[in-house]
Order: sequence, then structure tokens, then C-alpha cells
Amino acid sequence: SSMVVCCSSLGEGLLSAVRLHPNRDSLVSLAALFSLVQMVVSFFRIEAVTAPSVHLYGLVVIGALLCNSFAKYFAINRMILNFRMVSSGYDKYVTTLVEDESVALELTRGVVSDIPTVAVQQKADFVTDFIGYSIDTDATDEYAKYLTPLAVGFTILLGAVSFFMTRNADTALTTAAAVLCVFSPLSYLFSVCLPMSRAVRKYSKHGGVILSPSEVDDFCYTNAAAVSAHDLFPGNAVKLYGIKTFAGQRIDEALMDAASVIEASGSVLANVFRQITGGDSKLLRPVDTLVYEDGMGISAWVDNKRVLIGSRDLMVNHGISVPSRDYEERYLNEGHDLIYLSTSGELTAVFLTKFFAAPEVKACIRRLEDNGIHLIVKSVDAVITQQKLAEVFDEDPSFFKILPARLHAAYDALTAPVERGASSVLSNGSFHSFAGSLIAAKRMKGAILLGSIIQFAAIGLGVLMLIALTLVSGMSEMKVLSLLIYEVVWLAATFLIPRLKTL
Repeated sequence: SSMVVCCSSLGEGLLSAVRLHPNRDSLVSLAALFSLVQMVVSFFRIEAVTAPSVHLYGLVVIGALLCNSFAKYFAINRMILNFRMVSSGYDKYVTTLVEDESVALELTRGVVSDIPTVAVQQKADFVTDFIGYSIDTDATDEYAKYLTPLAVGFTILLGAVSFFMTRNADTALTTAAAVLCVFSPLSYLFSVCLPMSRAVRKYSKHGGVILSPSEVDDFCYTNAAAVSAHDLFPGNAVKLYGIKTFAGQRIDEALMDAASVIEASGSVLANVFRQITGGDSKLLRPVDTLVYEDGMGISAWVDNKRVLIGSRDLMVNHGISVPSRDYEERYLNEGHDLIYLSTSGELTAVFLTKFFAAPEVKACIRRLEDNGIHLIVKSVDAVITQQKLAEVFDEDPSFFKILPARLHAAYDALTAPVERGASSVLSNGSFHSFAGSLIAAKRMKGAILLGSIIQFAAIGLGVLMLIALTLVSGMSEMKVLSLLIYEVVWLAATFLIPRLKTL
């Protein structure tokens, strides 16, 4: 009855094995088929079943089929959870890797010493290939290509040795059945589905989606992630503490000019200036010839007036008179960051701002650093430097890189919205979901590898044990309960040991 319930998986597994392209179901399918054959033979040889060296391992096979079904149940639940995220009303972003090696090298120059693997995210109107990624092959399919012929080989070999030593066909069948049971551990599919399910449950809470355990292998070598300054300073992470004006300047007009340039440039000060303008975009003016000057700030033309927003160095570079260093130091010592505004060649105002680390962003940055993923940041704000990011997020400055202006176009092209996008790693666009999905994809390989090692250990030790029993006791000691307990112990190890590795 168990085989009837699992007939689709068993049929697919057997057919794949016959075609010499075994998949994750082939091992348990062979074990189930051979166990059935042994039972049918024993039905006509009842006297043989009473022999101490003859055992029917149907219970072990039923356990393997049950575990396979549970693993597929976890996979279906994972697909349902992912589909809820993908089909939700939230924005969808596909995470991709920079394919152009020369661009990746430029983006990471001075930060990453290894071969650069840079992740970026693109907004997609529609996510494609959801089913394809979700049912994609994984490590268990790959291992089955090698384990299946090994299982058949050891089955024939140990079965022949058992028959040669005992001259008993029933004992030989028992040995062969035990070998196939050992090669199809109860925990086999859990080595992949458990880490995947853990990761999906954890990061779906923050808008992250991981579809395919095989495709995420591409992301396990990620050593840099390109983001914008807005990702690091969302919402109220930037606050305005005061505006110092200078005599003879119309601050209301200057603020509208500054707000127009800030909005057009994509500065992280946009939220601050929206509060100043009341969020009324109609008050903003057309901006022309907007230029980001590396490390200094923004220059642009508004209503035929030159507007400069940035650091002291930007003002000096354009011949604008600035206050003394002592004036600056007074505010810098209070923890403020100074942003200068100039219109029509005259210093108009100084904005006193502060940058704060949002707790979730800081936690993600710490985990990115722990996993060897550097941050490449696009910013047009002079105050956002490597040193400032290091100070705000309590990290080493070498962890960050501020993109020079010449690479802004390349970044914009890589992150440009697309109508249809496909990836095995998705997010809702937030830094938390983007970073979390990258970390999960990177760490999942280790968790899956650890689970796979447990399966190899279970199979290897089981085969050695069967070899010893075949040579010494003729399988009389390998009772059904003994083999079942052996499989359950490794099943428990598969559940518990990989959980020691955080995702």
C-alpha cells in the first residue's frame, strides 16, 4: 500500500534509473522494488522467513517512503510560502550577479582582492520562471547519479558474497535488500529541504525569497553587494538639526532651489527636504546639468542659477567664500555633519545634519561583514564617506567603497527596472531582505554540504557494517529493528547538526 501511495515518485525514480539518469527518488525506488520482490519470494518460501539470517526490511522501506513524502511536503509548503511573497502586492526585486567581469572589477577595485562576484537587485514588474526554479534539481539529484550505480554494484557484490559463503539464496536476498536500504537513508532528502525551509521561513518575514537550492550555488561566492545610500539610510535615518543662514540671502528661495536639486539627484537628504516643502512636488523647479563631483557634492543649474550642495571643499573648489575652520569645528564637535548650500556664487546656508544607523540595517551590515560580503555604495552626498559609514555602522572603513561618479552610469544600468525578471533569489527591495537573502544563499551551501556529509557517513558506515556482518554472522545480527534504529539515529543527526549552522 505504501508503494501504491508513492507510485508517482517510485515510477519516476525507477524510470530515471533505467534510463541511466537517476534522480533523488531512484535510490528509495530500487530499495522498495527489491523489498517487494523479496517479500513475494518469501511468501512462497514461508519456512525461509524463520531462519535467523533472513529478514524482511519492508518496515525500513516504509519509513524511507514516509520520510521522502514528508520532505516533499516541506518543499511544497516552501513553494506556497514563496508564491505568497511573489504574488503579493509588494514590490518585487530580482537579485542578479554582475556578469561583465570588467565592470565587476571596476566596482570592487580597492575593496575585493579575490575574483569579484557582485550582487545587485533590479525591480521587476513581473517575476518569471517561478515553477522552474522551485522544482529545479538539487544536490540530492546530483549525488544520486553516483550513489545509484554504487548501490547496485554493492548490492550485487555483497549479495553474491553472501550466497557464496552461506549457499543460501534467502540470506543473499536479505543482504542485498539491506544494502539498498542503507543506500536510501531516511534522511536523504532532508539534507537539502531542511536548510531551504529554514531559510525561507526566516527571510520571508522580511520580504526575502529563495527558490532554488541549486541556483543559489551561484551566490555562495558573492563577495560584494552594490547598493545605494538610500538602502543604508532609510526613512528617518538622516535628520536635520538646524539651518544656519548668511546675511543678505533669501533663504526661502534658496531652500526651494536646494530641494529641487536634492530631489533630482537622488540624495539621501530628499526625505529631509520633503519635510521642508511639505511634500508638495509642485513647488520643485526644473533642474539642469546636474553633476556629482567625487567626494565633494552636487552642482546644478536651477532657473539660470548655479546651485552647489556639498562639502566645504566643493565651495572652495568653485571659489565660494566659506566660514573659518573654527566655525566648522564648533558644530562638528557636537556630532553634526555640515552640508553647505550656495546659490549664484554666494554661500546661502549650512545644514546641520546627523546620520543614524537603523538597527536592522546595522545588524545586516554586521552579518554581511561576517560572511565576507563588502558593500559598494552609490552616493551623491559628500558627507557619506567610507569613514562616515564606518563610524555610523561601527565597521572597518575597508568594508565599504563609495562609487566614483564615473561608475554611476554602470550601477544605474545594472539596477535599472525590468519588465520581466527571473532569479532564484528575490526580495521586496529593502536592504534587510536583499542582504538577508544573500547571506542565506551563501550560508545555505555550507548547511547543505554538512547535511550531505551526514548522508555519506550514514551510507559509508552502513556499508562497512554490512560487509562485516556478511563476512562474520551472515546477516543474523542485522535485524529489522536494528537497521531501523540505525537509520533513525542518522535522521536525528540530519535534523539537529545542520541547525548548529545559522542561516
